[in-house]
Amino acid sequence: MATVTFVAPPAVTPTPKPTPPPSSNKLIAFGFDDGPSRYTPRLLDGLKFRNAKVTFFVLSNRVGSNAATIKRAYDEGHEIGNHSWNHPSLNRLSWNSIIKQISWTNSEIRKITGETPKLLRPPYGSSNRNVTRAAGSQGMSVVFWDVDPRDWQYRNAARVKNNILRAAHDGAIIVIHDTHSTSVTGALQAIDELKGRGYSVVTISEMFRLKGQSMVNGAAYRRAK
Repeated sequence: MATVTFVAPPAVTPTPKPTPPPSSNKLIAFGFDDGPSRYTPRLLDGLKFRNAKVTFFVLSNRVGSNAATIKRAYDEGHEIGNHSWNHPSLNRLSWNSIIKQISWTNSEIRKITGETPKLLRPPYGSSNRNVTRAAGSQGMSVVFWDVDPRDWQYRNAARVKNNILRAAHDGAIIVIHDTHSTSVTGALQAIDELKGRGYSVVTISEMFRLKGQSMVNGAAYRRAK
């Protein structure tokens, strides 16, 4: 009887799963204050073309006459935040007046979008413990900024763009206004450059989520880490 020699098959070394390269993508968020205005539709057109998302901090006394613009912004994936009813310094108001400024605005926005805002930006950035506590009582976080191109002061698109680009960094929150044509133009030009530098332009809430950071009700934020 012939002897059969068994030869073991060569050992197969499992192919390691490729490790995705670390993302070099950087995140930045624009918060547009004081609108909507007659310039907001042009801004929305430009953002849609660039596949960029932003946060709009709207004034409630502008909401009724601009409901279609707010609905469009929301439907196109932008975030709608609360910028008070009529732009007072909230830190100078009584507790009840702060609550009214916040809750009335939330109610008007909810009528249009079906969603209650989660972010409050106090006008002028004027805040105190009462303001943050009031926001927390309404299920909201307070958002400031760490990049200010002072677009309301210069009213020059090139200067606005350059001021944004000079201070831009990963996790930055930029304050700007869609109530000035030069601000809209400067912001869109800056977004073009930022995307070329590897930034994604996202809403404020999305930026924190993508960075794995929770936004706490009643807490205040100036940037994402």
